Amino acid sequence: MNLELDSRNRRFVKYCPCNKNNNDGKFVPFKEHTKYGYCHSCNETFYPDGNKPLIKREYKPEPKKEYVSKEYYRSLLFDYKNDKNNFVDFLSSTIGVHNTDKILVDYLIGTSPKNNRAVIFPYIDQNRNIISLKHMQYNPKTGKRNDFIYSEHPENRHPLCLFGLHLIRENIKSKIAIVESEKTACLMSYFNPSSVWLACGGSNGLNERKLRILQGRKVVLFPDHSKYEDWTEKAKSLNRNLSSVFIETSIECENWFNEGKLQKGGDIADYYLRILINKK
Repeated sequence: MNLELDSRNRRFVKYCPCNKNNNDGKFVPFKEHTKYGYCHSCNETFYPDGNKPLIKREYKPEPKKEYVSKEYYRSLLFDYKNDKNNFVDFLSSTIGVHNTDKILVDYLIGTSPKNNRAVIFPYIDQNRNIISLKHMQYNPKTGKRNDFIYSEHPENRHPLCLFGLHLIRENIKSKIAIVESEKTACLMSYFNPSSVWLACGGSNGLNERKLRILQGRKVVLFPDHSKYEDWTEKAKSLNRNLSSVFIETSIECENWFNEGKLQKGGDIADYYLRILINKK
């Protein structure tokens, strides 16, 4: 005889056979046997007539993971003729239209329909599948972002990857540089094009799963000012667990801050932007 646990009716059973109150629903009865079943509280299974037949447990398969539709995102890619985008305006006024256009093409930048003039940073994996769309708003003159941030992705999305990951196959011999923000990765691809610039989406976005795809590559982490010690410790852990990824951490932002060349909390792109603005 097979017995099947009936989790839907657990709330209708007032007491577990061990005499504990079942208000918390920890006792799950068998179908058609409300006095018998499994109790999560006492970790005991109570069988009819003391028998121990095979228990058929309920099984719910995981929903299939999905990607963002490429056709849908194609309609959101930045269009000079029809779109107004604060981030693009900032780039164009700072590094010029030609250099901005290369960034738009490389990182497949879009314009958000969710917030007027906001940018979309697409998270695209190494196989060019779109995992998530990050909508953000920036000041077109200063390049500083405001509080608007919105992540768009399927309900059952694949695990988030590094921003810009789709670029690593096109540059198999280039050094990988990882920063916190998507904006910084975009700018640094202009200031230092010899590296492939990726972003982890924040100081806490760096983890082993995201970097596993970089096996055999040399990786340099560029933390924002005040995050050097945290990222150095992460790098040590990553080097232990990812034996064929070679990771080091740059201390440049700490040095620039101590020299008065970078504001508190600034990043590597802020340093290069300061140099560029001072030249104008």
